[in-house]
Amino acid sequence: MPNGNGNNFRIETPVLNPKKRVHNFKEVELGFSKEQALKEAVRCLQCPEPSCVEGCAARIQIRDFIKALAEEKGEDAVRIIEETNYFPKICGRICQQEFQCEGACILAKQGKPINIRALEKFAGDSFKTSLKKQALNGKKIAIVGSGPSGLTVALELSQLGYNVRVFDSSKAMGGVIKYGVPEFRLPKKVVEQELKKIKKLGVKFERKQFIGSENSVIDLLHDGFDAVFVGTGVGEAKMLEMPGKQLSGIIPAVNFLIAKNLHEKNMIEKGDKVLVIGAGFVGMDAARTALRLGA
Repeated sequence: MPNGNGNNFRIETPVLNPKKRVHNFKEVELGFSKEQALKEAVRCLQCPEPSCVEGCAARIQIRDFIKALAEEKGEDAVRIIEETNYFPKICGRICQQEFQCEGACILAKQGKPINIRALEKFAGDSFKTSLKKQALNGKKIAIVGSGPSGLTVALELSQLGYNVRVFDSSKAMGGVIKYGVPEFRLPKKVVEQELKKIKKLGVKFERKQFIGSENSVIDLLHDGFDAVFVGTGVGEAKMLEMPGKQLSGIIPAVNFLIAKNLHEKNMIEKGDKVLVIGAGFVGMDAARTALRLGA
């Protein structure tokens, strides 16, 4: 074999039995064991010009972190990932790897790309973060919104020594990764682990703060913040222009997922038959959630 290890069989991610998982919201992808991760890591060809990196939106040095795993240097693997992606636990669960890094892997031509996302998840779950709390530089930054962009900016600035405070209108931090992704894909406990990591690095959280209605960005600047980052995301779903969209029982998929994650049962009208329009990630999440709720 070109990689010299005699193994060209992709190690697939272990998953819950479909007959069991359809009745609960437990995480479907169980993750690699140490042995499975090592076997998959040594399959990597260590390309001189790794196309997987070009396929990665975060430009993670994928070849290097996989090499570290293959050499059983897990903490080095996490450090390499965190140079460009602070959330391996999360991205290792919900990244669209088949269209990005794995789709660009040279072994994808044989239908056997390296299982990059599973290796990232293994690294994030198995080894400690490389990030350290930094000495403060005297500057204060306000972050409005605690979704992916807000948390990423908060971590980036904290690593540069800024005193960072995150404001969010919700009762819990995390934004779409907390409320918009089903538990069976991204357990809330994983999000909480990442939030705890951020807190340890000195970032402070302010819940139920309505910036824009109760307070303005100008107010934050007057309160002593040197700069404000606004990362509030898309607040409302865009409905299709179709007859009857205002009728009872029709709900945007994002609203449906948020209602389920918030346990707001009054927002969900149960039915025996559910039609989902759209087959993207959100549509599939909605269909899988409806099935688990008894549709």
